[in-house]
Amino acid sequence: MKKNVSGRELLFIASLLFGMLFGAGNLIFPVSLGQKAGNTVALATLGFCITGVGLPLLAIIAMARTESASMAELASKGGKNFSTFFSCLLYLCIGPLFAIPRTASVSFQVGLYPFIGEAHQRPGLLIFTLLFFLAALYFSLRPGNILTYVGKILNPLFLFFLGILLLTAFLHPMGSIQSLPPTEEYAKNSFVTGLLEGYNTLDVVGALAFGNILIETIKNRGAKDGKEVSRLSIISGSITTVMMAIVYFALAFTGAGSRSLFSLQANGGDILHSVSTHYFPRFGGILLGIIICLSCLKTAVGLITSTSLAFAEMFPKGLPYKKLVLLFTFFSFAISNLGLSRIIQYTVPALYFIYPMSIVLILLCLIGEHFQFEKKIFQIALYVTAPFALLDAYKALPKELLAGIPFHEKMMKLLSHIPLFSIGMGWVLPAVLAFLLSFLFWKMRERKRQHIA
Repeated sequence: MKKNVSGRELLFIASLLFGMLFGAGNLIFPVSLGQKAGNTVALATLGFCITGVGLPLLAIIAMARTESASMAELASKGGKNFSTFFSCLLYLCIGPLFAIPRTASVSFQVGLYPFIGEAHQRPGLLIFTLLFFLAALYFSLRPGNILTYVGKILNPLFLFFLGILLLTAFLHPMGSIQSLPPTEEYAKNSFVTGLLEGYNTLDVVGALAFGNILIETIKNRGAKDGKEVSRLSIISGSITTVMMAIVYFALAFTGAGSRSLFSLQANGGDILHSVSTHYFPRFGGILLGIIICLSCLKTAVGLITSTSLAFAEMFPKGLPYKKLVLLFTFFSFAISNLGLSRIIQYTVPALYFIYPMSIVLILLCLIGEHFQFEKKIFQIALYVTAPFALLDAYKALPKELLAGIPFHEKMMKLLSHIPLFSIGMGWVLPAVLAFLLSFLFWKMRERKRQHIA
């Protein structure tokens, strides 16, 4: 017997998706953007929302319209080899290599470090990350209850405590934003800078990675028909992204307003700490610690769960789900103890490679009906995008690494002739041309085939 998914359950599913997507980076990056953007904060945040909100929604729509049950199935449009390579790369980056360790490191750096200081940083980080990942492990070993844990408990608690801070900042602004000039990077092109800053949220790859949990949760609530699952996925995804956009604008404007009282600060975590202690001198640090820990824990659970499910599905003869959970949790624990700065330093280049590939794959899936999802078109567009995305990733490597590479300066001068390379989007024109040419040849071939028939 078919069971209809109620509006209340749909809200909880949207809350689950929001909870998994909205982690520490989603808190600290828009606040930092706001402080740097100054009086151009609205334009910068709009750009941020395109990559941080719009693209994740398109990723969900792409999975829904193609009725793909997982990231691997969606990527298979580019062939089996591409699907295996890209799915493994995406899940490893959003999983144990970068994103999962970052959840614990950010929680410690923002929530606990201000209370213990430099002298106890190393042992404090070790103890905190151990406790953090034990909690994440407990929830991740029970994937059937993830809607309850994340959608009904952790995320509502997170939004409640975050709402206290943002509502207070809205009712009692720290100063006028109009008189605050943007920093140099935002003065040149506030919109594009915000657009690229949205990469740091990891939300496009997050939406692709969490698609398997979203679809499985909707099916478990009673929707079995493929079209119904797709429809509910798009609705819940739309609710999630609207919520995210509202929170992003609130965070960015809070960050911009903080410039009236505080000088430019190193990162969004420091800004949030200053803001929270400004409004709540006695317990602002504790409030922020609760917000950050809840934010990161729910995302860590989602990441561990989705990554383990994906690898169990891709390699059915390999390790079972629970052993993968243990493996990824332990590995993330080890990486997280390298420290937040080092993790972020190496995350950015990886994103500059993964994001373009993800965007091209998503857009091709959205318009795939117009060329009957021809595999060759997918492959040509993706394989042409890859080397240019790799060049963008090379440019984003840490400066100390680039300084040691022979002929780096000459190489950069040569690469600067690639259109949009200077703003980290050198892949765009090659990807567009590759698609248009492959589509044109496909169209000519189809017309010839129809003429012969």
